[in-house]
Formats: sequence, C-alpha cells, structure tokens
Amino acid sequence: MKKVLLVGTGDVGKHLLEFAARDESNLEWIVGDVDEERARWACNNAEIGAAHHSRHPKLKPIQVDLFNGEKTTELIQSEKPDAVINCTVLHTWHLIRQLPDELYAKISSAGLGAWLPCQLALGLNFAKSIQDSGLSPYYINTSLSCLTNPVMGKVGLAPTIGIENVDLIAPAVLTYVAQQKGIDRSRVETYQVCHHQHWVFPREAGYRPGAPYFLKIL
Repeated sequence: MKKVLLVGTGDVGKHLLEFAARDESNLEWIVGDVDEERARWACNNAEIGAAHHSRHPKLKPIQVDLFNGEKTTELIQSEKPDAVINCTVLHTWHLIRQLPDELYAKISSAGLGAWLPCQLALGLNFAKSIQDSGLSPYYINTSLSCLTNPVMGKVGLAPTIGIENVDLIAPAVLTYVAQQKGIDRSRVETYQVCHHQHWVFPREAGYRPGAPYFLKIL
C-alpha cells in the first residue's frame, strides 16, 4: 500500500483530506498537525464522511512540528512516504484580513512579497527534512507555491509540484464559455497557465493587471 504524509489540517488540508478519504485509490494517509487533536478531528470527520460513500480509508493522525527538523526527518525515515504534502503556513491570510481596512490595504499594497515569509518558512523546513532523510518522495507544496516553489528551487529544495488559487478560476471560465455558446459545459475544455496575481488583483490594494498568462479554450 502506498503512503502519503500530509502535514497541516487547516482549511486546505481538511478539504484535501475529505476528498482523499472518498477516493478509490488504496492509499494510507499519515495526517500531521502541530496540534495533534486537530489532526485527529480532521481524520475522524473525513472517515465519517467517507462512510457515506462506503469508503473506509486508512488515516493516522499524529503530531508534527515543522520547527523540529530533526524529529520531522526521523518521521519521514520511519514512515517512508511515497508522497509528502505541505498544507502549512505560519498564519492564514484570513487572519490578516481581519485588520482594519486602512491598515490591511497598506500591507496589501506591498504586493505578494509581503506574504512570502509566513508562507515559505514551514514549507522550506519541510523540504530540508525531506532532503536530510535521504529519501525522495514526491513533494507537493500548497503554500503560495507560485512564489515559494521558485525560492526553494534556488536553494536546491524545489518541490515536485504546487497548487494555486487560479484553479478556482477554471470552473468559472468553463461555465461562462458554455453559457455564452449555449452548449453543455462537458463539451468545453480549457488550458490555463497564470500567476496568483490574476486571482488577487481585481480585489486587493497594490496589485496591477496585465501579468502574462496562457488560456486555450477547446
């Protein structure tokens, strides 16, 4: 049985786990969080949800502190995961969004770079632990990967792949094209390559339109 190590059970991690628990792939999931109780709740909820679909995933909650590099390395060596998924950040964007509008706009005007340290720190620590383990699992980084992956790549710790909010744009494009053409959405296929910039500039201070992108509609 192939094994996946997922660390971080916030909004992204919990959603990913809910989908994974319902998937037909026969995978073992090691689910870590700095708060082991939160990891346990996430696994429990995912298992209950999966039961509605007659799925019985193998999920194991554990405590993982990515600031403890030595222990993280030992965990990777012990579990020998085929893939590792980072869903951690020092704090979520939603927390900063609770600041007064004027103060938030001032921070936001600095652009995406203002968010880089809190998005990069834990993922970089994770990458170092993977390297130190001597193993080569696939490393999937979900933390603002259009910025953090290139930085990690500069120091020889590039993840295998990342994910980004631009994926949320794809269904909207499919729906719009289908509605405009009066055809079933299943007949529309798109290929999109664009930066996180396209997700934030319409609604955030300090961002400008005009970043390059690729869009192909079939």
